Amino acid sequence: MADPALMYREFAKYTDLVSVDRIPNEDDIDFFIDKFLSMNQFMFFFEGTRIYCADGFDEVTKEVIYDKEGKSRKELEAEIKPLLTQRIKDTFGEVSTETNPFMFDPKPTTVKMMADMLAKERGVVDWDRMSASVKQNHPVYNEAAKEILKIKQRLMAYNQTVLPFTLRLTMHHNLGMGMYSTTDGKTTLRRLRDDGKPFTLNNEKDLRKFLDSKTMNGMFAGKHAGLRYQFWNYTNTGKDLKMAVIDLDNPAGIPKEDMRRAVVRIATKMEAQGHPYIIMYTGNNWHVWFGAKAGQPLGTLKEVQAYLKSLLFGVTEFTKSKAVEAELPLVDPAMYKMDKTPQAVRMFFSLHYQADAASSKEFTGLAAIPVPAADVMKLEPIRDAHPETVLANFDKYSALVAKFFDTVGMGQDYESAEDIEAPPQVIMHPEKFKAHPLLKKLNLPADMNKIRMADIETVLADEEQVYVYPKAKGLDTILVYDKQGGIKGSPRKDLSFQRTVGTGNSKKLKTIPVTAAYITVNGNIIYDDYITRDLERIATAEKLSSIVISGQLVKTDALGNELGEEAVRALLQSTEGLTLSNNKDLSFIVNKVVSKNGKKVPIKDMAEEVSKLTGKRIRPLGPQTVTAPVGVKIAKQFKDLLRDRKVSTMLVENGVTYEINATRKISVAIIGMSKESKLYSNSLECPPVYVAVTKRDSSHGLVYYVIAKAEIALPKAERIKLREMIEGEEKRNIIPINLRNDDFVEQIEMVEPSVVVDVIYEDVGGELRDSFPTHFKPSERRGKIYRALVKKVYATPLIKPRVIGIREDMDALKPSDTDYRQDPLLVITGKIPKKLSLLDALPNPRSDYESHVRKNPAFFGVTESRPILIDMVAAPPTIEADSYVWDREVGEFVPAPDAGTRLVPQTAGGRTADIHLFEPRGRGGSLPGELQRAYQRWDRDEEGYKVFVDRDSRVESDGISHYRVSSLGSQYQDAIDDQMGQGQDGFSVTTMDGTLEPVKAFIDQVNMAHLVNEKQMLEDQKVVASLLRTIPGDPDSETPISKGRKFDAGYNKAYSDMQQQMRHATKDRVPAISVHRARTEEIFNNPPIKAEAWNTRIDLFVSKHKEWEAMDPPKEPWVVFAQGDFMGWEVPLLEKERLLRLATSEYSLTERELELVDSQFGEPTNQDTLESVLSDLYEEVPEDDPEEDAE
Repeated sequence: MADPALMYREFAKYTDLVSVDRIPNEDDIDFFIDKFLSMNQFMFFFEGTRIYCADGFDEVTKEVIYDKEGKSRKELEAEIKPLLTQRIKDTFGEVSTETNPFMFDPKPTTVKMMADMLAKERGVVDWDRMSASVKQNHPVYNEAAKEILKIKQRLMAYNQTVLPFTLRLTMHHNLGMGMYSTTDGKTTLRRLRDDGKPFTLNNEKDLRKFLDSKTMNGMFAGKHAGLRYQFWNYTNTGKDLKMAVIDLDNPAGIPKEDMRRAVVRIATKMEAQGHPYIIMYTGNNWHVWFGAKAGQPLGTLKEVQAYLKSLLFGVTEFTKSKAVEAELPLVDPAMYKMDKTPQAVRMFFSLHYQADAASSKEFTGLAAIPVPAADVMKLEPIRDAHPETVLANFDKYSALVAKFFDTVGMGQDYESAEDIEAPPQVIMHPEKFKAHPLLKKLNLPADMNKIRMADIETVLADEEQVYVYPKAKGLDTILVYDKQGGIKGSPRKDLSFQRTVGTGNSKKLKTIPVTAAYITVNGNIIYDDYITRDLERIATAEKLSSIVISGQLVKTDALGNELGEEAVRALLQSTEGLTLSNNKDLSFIVNKVVSKNGKKVPIKDMAEEVSKLTGKRIRPLGPQTVTAPVGVKIAKQFKDLLRDRKVSTMLVENGVTYEINATRKISVAIIGMSKESKLYSNSLECPPVYVAVTKRDSSHGLVYYVIAKAEIALPKAERIKLREMIEGEEKRNIIPINLRNDDFVEQIEMVEPSVVVDVIYEDVGGELRDSFPTHFKPSERRGKIYRALVKKVYATPLIKPRVIGIREDMDALKPSDTDYRQDPLLVITGKIPKKLSLLDALPNPRSDYESHVRKNPAFFGVTESRPILIDMVAAPPTIEADSYVWDREVGEFVPAPDAGTRLVPQTAGGRTADIHLFEPRGRGGSLPGELQRAYQRWDRDEEGYKVFVDRDSRVESDGISHYRVSSLGSQYQDAIDDQMGQGQDGFSVTTMDGTLEPVKAFIDQVNMAHLVNEKQMLEDQKVVASLLRTIPGDPDSETPISKGRKFDAGYNKAYSDMQQQMRHATKDRVPAISVHRARTEEIFNNPPIKAEAWNTRIDLFVSKHKEWEAMDPPKEPWVVFAQGDFMGWEVPLLEKERLLRLATSEYSLTERELELVDSQFGEPTNQDTLESVLSDLYEEVPEDDPEEDAE
């Protein structure tokens, strides 16, 4: 056995990164081995860290990392895996049994079905003839069982995330839960308890018990490995509906695209009528759920059906026969029938498994997801509705569903078993209590040690165990519960309020103590709202007498994006204040438990205690207990969070609190001061300022866009100085109110941009806000005036911006000093999305698909990815001959005389999806590679069909990524058109220092041969001679160049160039002696080194100067402007050349004047020594003659 020491070192680097949030599992070991044993690969990167493969070398000793000599891939795996498994056990105590996320086939699959599929892939001989017992003992069957177990584990992880959310929304309603057996493929749906009564969950305690059980009262529950879907009754009586469902079927078999268009038309009608609605992709078809519009109840199921028949006339039908006849979608009439109970419907995020044993539908196993109307036509189910995709982005998917349930008033917050609970009053205490004793429990910036992102590993290197949590983009807040009341509203008074209790005639108001409230960092106290009621339910379920929690109060948009601290402050300070409606947009993010039942929670137990505090509007944000190496793990985790734009600050606690943030700096222009600050009217100091970045506009020149209102973090003297600079002498920079035409006169004291400051900030917001664009407008009297632009432009805002320095070395009128491109997350756009899009908000946004390159025998290379058609529907088959022969007269294949017939399946419709050759692609890797398994068999030396692709042969040409070397046949060789004649086995010639350029063109190859092979030169000359009269290009090309005409641009240009050269060569020209002398002198003074290239550079410089002259003021000085396009050393030289040209054009003698000189001072022409050598170099090329061109 090889020495494993260096392998252990590389494995430790890998497991340190894996164990940031979990114990490594068998998948992690397999992943490492797969990468470590990769053929001809020396290293791979994992989470940005370089890890050496077995074939790599130690940087110091130059030893091979692991000796593979004489061993097969299987032998190496068998040797290494036990070592690495034991290494994890020694380090972490155990190998985790969990399964990592992977893009499995979501269709309902049994172990037998999986074994049959794997046997076919592996090419197992006589598999179909084997008995069941023989198959079950075959290695393929064991592999299938293992694969099915991994899928079940991933679906259990899916349920752990999804079920708490869906069960809270359907609380107090009849439920049905369904399971799937991977042994026999049967599905079972249970709707009733053991006692025959409908199953419901009515409180948080029952919900938590359900989630922690395999079964509950005869129902399949949260821990059941086979649980796949949830049904529910949105009404038990069919009366006084809060919502209704349009269940669309497709008995007519219309194309899926037409079904989608019908869904969009239904949504458009719902929106026009004022109904709140949400679209569900069920996993195979579509639902549209909708609620009542303002002031008009939905009524009964029958009334809803009658209303829909009128509203959706011409879009859908309500009977199967009419739907087939009209080729329209069918609205399932069963949804509006009342037997004992109404029809149950599939709940959001349930998986598409069979619920009715008699159903013949196709079941996909995909999740039932919300789809905004703007996404219906571009949804890709296998990717966007795959359980792994939904799980990875559940916060965004669930936000849409929660918004709908909040709007129609259903679920845990709005109903109870007896429907007697009154809505919350949403009370904000009239007086702020800024000195509230509980606010001392907050982690305030002054109490924390700051760590820069670059210093995380160094500062935390010696820590053994810490508690870590991301900080949400919200307002620091304390959330408190006390079963006995006693929560302070002021130093001497406890909080209390009146609540309606009882039912029917016994309802009455009762004064009761406040048991749950939250206190914001600025002293606002809020109670009896949705958040505090959520806390009361959690406390009751957990049997708490008291608890104090610190965290952030956050406001979110429709997709669950946090809008930042300023958005929360604005809501609390608004004239309208907190209401029953806008309170639904708030939630509480738990950071840590300050005390529980009067006792302090130890740091080692903090993550576990925080994880228990999960409700509908209260949740943690991924807190963890991290062990050594702490620095490495936290650095990796923080970078991941920043990359996904989830947070910008992280806190680390272990006796001392560290704050890690990605504070950034930007230079901005000040365009206004806040009139709303007391400093504005009562002080000489500068109030908060409105800061802007700049961007050039083709119509308005340099435009300033506001990206933040920044606080001033400067000493007092600097704040006074800054205000003086902003206002200018005698306050001349201030724009008079009577000259302003904007909507912000009351909020902003607008000033001409004359001051640049440095601003630090924590992040860039994800939402778009009005950017108040301004610019300098040309004026006949004053030259220019500074005004607001009368148009809407939006920008992403800075989060927590603070002015930290005055940049007197910068100019507010100079675009490069305040350019918006200083931060790539800054977005400036004139278009704000009118339609909500979930898919565009998810990570890894979709890209346009490359068009497939046409087949051509001269093409070679295998494209890295290719488009395929998906979502096609079956069409009637065609009848074709089963054999053909070539007919020379007709010039095509025709059916053979003895040919039979065959049915050829046909498809219709479909959409394009892009798949990689051998790697998963799409969001979360949802689309498996076309030949992924075949490539893995080659790489791992497994049995079955194999494909070889050399990863190192990947190149990109003409924008097409492709592999030059593979074992794939000609049908895959369609990447690159081999115009240069190199062939697939050819290699480009180059050098490391770039001194030798690639040799491709035919003439280059000929020239190289001339230098090394005289015989070859003679043979080549024969070819060259025959080509002398040819013109480059292809006159038969189909390349369009203008106005729809089709002829080759290269051919056209070559023809024109040749004509000009011929005219030039055949025209007599004898320059005057004065010109000869001038040119001779010029040569000696300015040798013609790279003259043509330099003249081209001068031409470009002169054209840029003309472009600069045409620009409207204000503008940069010419020399500064030029430095944006030319190198520093060039600018002074090019400027001299430009001035020389200008002087030459102004002061050169005209031809008439030169003739006069020649006639007066003419001399006999002498044979100048340089004339024959230099005449060609300095001959003038005449202008094209239009008549000659026409000829």
